Amino acid sequence: MDSTVDWFASPPEVMRQLPGYRILRVISQTAMSSVYLAEDRTLPRRVVLKVMNPNLAGDPGFHRRFTREVGIAAGLDHPNIVPVYASGDVNGTVYLVLRHVNGGDLGQVIRDQGRLGLARAGRIVGQVAAALDAAHEAGLVHRDVKPGNILIDTADHVYLCDFGIAKVESAASLTTAGQFLGTMDYAAPEQFSAGRIDRRTDVYALGAVLYQCLTGEKPFPHREPSAVLWAHLHKAPPKVTHSRPDLAPAIDDVVATAMAKRPEERFATCGSLAAALPGQAYAAAGPVRVFTRAHKLMLAVAAAALVLVAGAVAVIRPWAIDPAVLARVPAAVRGACERADNAAGLPLSAASLSCRASGQVVLVGLYDSDAGLARAYDQALREADVRREQGDCSNKSGAEHRYPNVGAPQGRLLCFEQNAAAWLVWTDDKQRTLARMRGRTADVLKLQQAWGAWTKAPGFPAQPEREVISLVGQTDCKRAEAGTLDQFRDVVAGVVCTPTDQGVDDVAYYRFASLDGLRRSHAGQVARMKAPKNYCPDVKPAKFLGHSAYDNKSVRLGAVLCYKQGTPIVEWTVEPLLLMGQATGDDAEKLAGWWEESRDPSSATVIKAANAQATPPFPTKEEQALLARVPEASKIDCLRPTAEQIKSNVRDAKVIAVACGPTAGAGVVFYYQYRDVATMRRNYDADAPDGGSCEVGSSTFRGDGPYTIGEKVAGRLLCGESGSGQTYLSWTNDKLKIQVFAFNTLKRAVLLDWWRKEAGPIS
Repeated sequence: MDSTVDWFASPPEVMRQLPGYRILRVISQTAMSSVYLAEDRTLPRRVVLKVMNPNLAGDPGFHRRFTREVGIAAGLDHPNIVPVYASGDVNGTVYLVLRHVNGGDLGQVIRDQGRLGLARAGRIVGQVAAALDAAHEAGLVHRDVKPGNILIDTADHVYLCDFGIAKVESAASLTTAGQFLGTMDYAAPEQFSAGRIDRRTDVYALGAVLYQCLTGEKPFPHREPSAVLWAHLHKAPPKVTHSRPDLAPAIDDVVATAMAKRPEERFATCGSLAAALPGQAYAAAGPVRVFTRAHKLMLAVAAAALVLVAGAVAVIRPWAIDPAVLARVPAAVRGACERADNAAGLPLSAASLSCRASGQVVLVGLYDSDAGLARAYDQALREADVRREQGDCSNKSGAEHRYPNVGAPQGRLLCFEQNAAAWLVWTDDKQRTLARMRGRTADVLKLQQAWGAWTKAPGFPAQPEREVISLVGQTDCKRAEAGTLDQFRDVVAGVVCTPTDQGVDDVAYYRFASLDGLRRSHAGQVARMKAPKNYCPDVKPAKFLGHSAYDNKSVRLGAVLCYKQGTPIVEWTVEPLLLMGQATGDDAEKLAGWWEESRDPSSATVIKAANAQATPPFPTKEEQALLARVPEASKIDCLRPTAEQIKSNVRDAKVIAVACGPTAGAGVVFYYQYRDVATMRRNYDADAPDGGSCEVGSSTFRGDGPYTIGEKVAGRLLCGESGSGQTYLSWTNDKLKIQVFAFNTLKRAVLLDWWRKEAGPIS
């Protein structure tokens, strides 16, 4: 008992005023109210009966605010707020009737058990934060958050009580009368001054409660109220780690922020405070309160009887399914839900609802954890005898896959037929629910349509699918089977197209949300196929198993894998577009040739994306100036070569570099602009052969010599031929300090003719 005051009526007098209740014992008395454990004679059940100080109750202003704010509090249907069953005024006896929580308050827990571990304190504070944030959204500030108002049942579920009462009068007016409504040990500085009272006032108090949970002591444990008041106004809160060196210093920052003297320096919400706790995940969780029609009827009768017996104008809390629970159910089926017996409902769920919509009965199980939901869904799979990741429920039964098959996954869908009935079972991972419905086998389409409408399954083509189709330039496309998406990570869309090209039958394209997901998915495919490192077009058709990276003008664009699963398959990634392709064909050699020569998307599309993602984006101002010197006929799919490629061509020289091609004469052309002519000439001379000729009929096609522009020497030209017969050229322009390398051609005449007419000399 906090204090004993002589202005409260005795328990017998209270029972004469309120004959609907039998007082069992006094729980507490303060300057504000007297609280009793009572028995509701009408139902019967144990309740908490709170009778307000008659001096306050006689104040008209108090009475108006009490009625208004208790009405708001009664509407707070939240799993962490003690429900208000009734309230009223009988001949000046102003009272509240609240649920009785079988357990103790947080203060008692700390007194009996000592300071709490961080994990348990986080769970308790998180639930209190959820209750306070819900109240704040309704425009209500608690103003008396303290351990005594935080009730904990035997399952460690938390309820916040005494809602709205401390906000009835301002601190200033009540202090004038010699009364401070609230508890000084947890009160924010603005409660002692003319400061604005808002949700951050409760943040301060919750920070003080957190400190006490972790240390077992109040933040300012002074005996004199004036010392406590002074400390709240002027003294920084003590560090938790002074008493708990086992905790991380980050906890001190959380308490200091919560208990900042200036409200604008505190956490903006109580939920933000809870989320800031080291290692904590803030979630507003709680038990489900659902009632059948029989329950509702019984409670309505009991409530009517209570009004008649008490002779009061009471605010009765309507019994209904908790809105937070209904929010976990598909919106289209929320209108007609009632409690279902778990035995007849869904396995392992914390609660089950039976809902009706579109002529269908839907059972919805609500789960407290991801693991519980996963176990229930696995049980459904076993009962259906259906494997994961197969088929698509939109076109056949006996399938299981993620949904939706466009965008981020929301859950999983199972469809099957059993005992002359068609079943749909699906999960919602975010809401941690599992739902099921059944119909006649002839009504499978009807079930699918209803489910698609409830879950807002997108029609084809959705925006991500349209983007893929546009990128690959195909027209004859359809949505990929949902079951195929599960083999990949972070995939957001899949389409299957039938190209008109020779050598390929079908091509599936998959779009990913991240580069990491794309690369991991491809690596997983390589590991599953146990593919060695071999370039696919070079693999013999009989084996057709290998993988490698591929590039364009030295810049990596992705990786390619070839394997057989009945028929030959080429799978490749296009990293700049976060795209993967899977092509099938009857002939491995023709399929590999199609991939190397004709695959989509086009190189121009891929290189444009690669240039935009380069660091810095290509081209820079200097690179643009170099591109202006590249002949138009050779300015094809230009990009910035890699540092490794640049070093292989010009060693350690500092250059501006661009690469273009393929051109009419060379597969790839590298352009390097030097800072000075001397460095350029040294690099050229290091590769120039001794003697030889660059004529078409030369026996070795290995030579070096000057070339002219307008009868003046402009630079030097060298030619060479690799061991595989590939010819190449390199030439310089002394005036512009540019050196060029042209590679990948087999015919000398073609290369030289291209150089004379289209590629150079650069002017």
